Amino acid sequence: MNDEEIAAVGAVGAFCVALFAVWSGTVGKRRHEIDKLRLEVLRQSLQHPSVDEATRAELLRVLSLDHEAARRPWTERVARHSGALRVLWFGASWTLFIVATGMLIAGELRFVRGVYCSEVLPFAIVGFAMVTMPFAWNELRARRDAAVERR
Repeated sequence: MNDEEIAAVGAVGAFCVALFAVWSGTVGKRRHEIDKLRLEVLRQSLQHPSVDEATRAELLRVLSLDHEAARRPWTERVARHSGALRVLWFGASWTLFIVATGMLIAGELRFVRGVYCSEVLPFAIVGFAMVTMPFAWNELRARRDAAVERR
């Protein structure tokens, strides 16, 4: 890669980071405002004199559930989406591995000019590692659980 290509990749990366920062800031602010408004409505409902005990108990239950959900660590919140993240991870890694390996083979067979092994081989290796990593984690987890059961 020459200097212009490296600069272009760096600029795209910086743009993606800035775009994510702006998006997360606006979404976070909007979510905070919605939560604040919701809590204010619940507070006013609890203070209203015509609310019976059953409704008041239900409102308090909702508030306590919201409080518990807000105190959960970020890992538990991400774990809810683990199925989609696994599919995304596998799809991206499989695509990286297949495309890099295909380009490597096409370059070696001279079907594509300008493809060098030293540039493409690391992508193929990273793609292979990303594809096999979840299987290795599952195997290690199964062995750990089996060792715990034998004790």
